[in-house]
Amino acid sequence: MRIAIIVQARIHSTRLPRKALLDICGKTALERVVDRCKMVDGADDVVVACPFEDELPIYERTGIPSYPGPEHDLITRLLGAARMTSADKFVRVTADCPLIDPAVIQRCINISCAVDEPVVSNWVKRQYPNGQDCEVYNTRWFAKYAERELSMVDREWFALKMSKEEPVRSVVCPWDASKFRMTLDYVHDLTVIREIQRAMQEEIWGWERCVQFLRENPKIANVNAKYEKEVGDDVH
Repeated sequence: MRIAIIVQARIHSTRLPRKALLDICGKTALERVVDRCKMVDGADDVVVACPFEDELPIYERTGIPSYPGPEHDLITRLLGAARMTSADKFVRVTADCPLIDPAVIQRCINISCAVDEPVVSNWVKRQYPNGQDCEVYNTRWFAKYAERELSMVDREWFALKMSKEEPVRSVVCPWDASKFRMTLDYVHDLTVIREIQRAMQEEIWGWERCVQFLRENPKIANVNAKYEKEVGDDVH
């Protein structure tokens, strides 16, 4: 079975412009995500999927080649990237998760391979911190889903619609850590993520070590605490 991780990225994000290319201690947010995805043993490929107009700027800034597609049709971008890699299953990770834990991705892949369900998600029933989000899709099922008559809004924001209408196997962590925020949507989030990255230096902390740091440094954790209840649905 061939499995690809597809990192969804675009430059023109609404709440924090160009967030995928923002610097986090010497590397862009996108590079941090890709580096972590490449540590997942269960993945054969890591691909960045972006809008056509973002392909060159992303490559010039990061050196990472991308699979380009229509800006407002995320389904088409993801499916094209999955087919390019001949993936039987693919993981969707977003570029606003620069602290994504490779072990979380691996766990979702393992569960997807063990169950006969087309979608596995770790955020529909949120217990992981916001910023550890990923889903695993059966590519053949996703291709059939892509043929449905969906509005352009639903083709771009399909994950929210799908989570309410389709069978999804939820992956939860041992305890509810959902109040901790390590996603990149606002400048306050950038401050927190930079502090965590600065503390870990070039180590790769898992999500629990990141949570431990936030607990030990409440002043840092409080920087973006006002966004605690947001679910991170601006997944551009």
